[in-house]
Amino acid sequence: MQDSGLDKRKIDEIVLVGGSSKVPKIHSMVTDFFGTATPLRCTNPEEAIVKGASIYAGMLSIMNEQSELLKNALLI
Repeated sequence: MQDSGLDKRKIDEIVLVGGSSKVPKIHSMVTDFFGTATPLRCTNPEEAIVKGASIYAGMLSIMNEQSELLKNALLI
């Protein structure tokens, strides 16, 4: 957030993924830090990681083909 200059008050939703998303202390720390924004619990953390990795792999394979459309794309 510091690098982007984004203010935490402008964050509307937070999605936690991965193993630490199941830790209640992480949820309370995120809620305390962001105030009104609370982590979403409806997303399956493992499924989100798998889908993100699949999307990224697809982008990399397209970029390897020197696609002009996605040549400068970066998924973070």
